Amino acid sequence: MKKIITPIFALLLLFPCHAFAGAGFFSYGGESIIQLAELPDTEEYQTPYGEYADIGYIYKSVAVFFVPIWNYDGRLVMMFSGQDSYIDIGSDQVEIFAQQAGIILPSAPYLDFWQRIGGKLTFVAGLVLFGLKLRNKSIKQGAYLSPLPTASERLQDILITGQAFTELDILSFTETSEKKEAETDPVSDEKGQAHIPGLDFVAAKTYLTSFITISIFDMNKLSVAEAETVVNSYFPQVVTLKKATSSKASVAIHYMYFVFAESPSADEVKLLLKLKKKKIMKGASSVPAVIDLEKEDVHLPAGAHPNKKVIEKCFIQQETEAEFAAQ
Repeated sequence: MKKIITPIFALLLLFPCHAFAGAGFFSYGGESIIQLAELPDTEEYQTPYGEYADIGYIYKSVAVFFVPIWNYDGRLVMMFSGQDSYIDIGSDQVEIFAQQAGIILPSAPYLDFWQRIGGKLTFVAGLVLFGLKLRNKSIKQGAYLSPLPTASERLQDILITGQAFTELDILSFTETSEKKEAETDPVSDEKGQAHIPGLDFVAAKTYLTSFITISIFDMNKLSVAEAETVVNSYFPQVVTLKKATSSKASVAIHYMYFVFAESPSADEVKLLLKLKKKKIMKGASSVPAVIDLEKEDVHLPAGAHPNKKVIEKCFIQQETEAEFAAQ
């Protein structure tokens, strides 16, 4: 029996609709068409211009940076392959034509994973990453713009707030006998760290495959001549820190910041920078650094974490605050 084309469909064949895609950073209401099935290339599915219709699915979407985050108004249409034109006769009528042609349409949903879910996941993940980046930037900026009065205190704030180091109490990682000796020492401070001359601050973090610790020595409380003796007795204690904190990092690196309020001589800087220690079997090394607050100079090896630029933020903000105070 010959298939009969409806008068309405014949009329619509003369005036097809045209899909329009969204454009720009944010697009809303743009249309896209995908082909679901091919109809026979016979006259009942042919336009007066000789084009043959197939069955497609058209939908509108909301996209940001070409990432689909929402789809709506999806429906079956008669479409023309390779073109953006279609005939909107209603999904029910399209299904009738498919039945007449002996075609079984695929089951919904018709869109692929990227259009239905993948785009949304990418968009949400992008928002989360962007939010975290802004948050971390804000935290770091807050540390760099810290109102703390001295560069030494600001350095500690940058390590804790801006670089995610955790402050440690060195006594909690030493041997029991050493703890008892420090606890009975009348000159020990509240943190129990004054038994190590000049030590003001200890912090740690795991960075990539390295367990990094930083100690700040106030050189107002420690002479350069005493530094070598202090380092020799202190290094065996910092070697145990990685194990004591249950870090899984394969390498332990300890930075010793010798902080001077008044500039040391070139010979003193050389002497301190030679105080390197390494324990091969433990995979641990100790690296000295000299911070000259008076000249705003940082002697730090390349590749150190945090890097020289981060530490110099202490000086930049100190100058900024001095300028505001002078106004």
